[in-house]
Amino acid sequence: MFIDEDNKIELKEIINNTLPKEIVAFLNTDGGTIYIGINKNRTVIGVDNMDDSLRVISDIITDRISP
Repeated sequence: MFIDEDNKIELKEIINNTLPKEIVAFLNTDGGTIYIGINKNRTVIGVDNMDDSLRVISDIITDRISP
């Protein structure tokens, strides 16, 4: 599968402080997909701990994004 960034796809190597802004940007447009664990060279590097990563993403959505 060939993945490249555009207005509907964002590639993130790690979860960082820009994630809330990117989530909001997709929510305020036609949506999109954020792939975490893929670098800008489109190489899948994965995440260290899937459960922790999902918890962090959930906490970002719950605590840092307001309607």
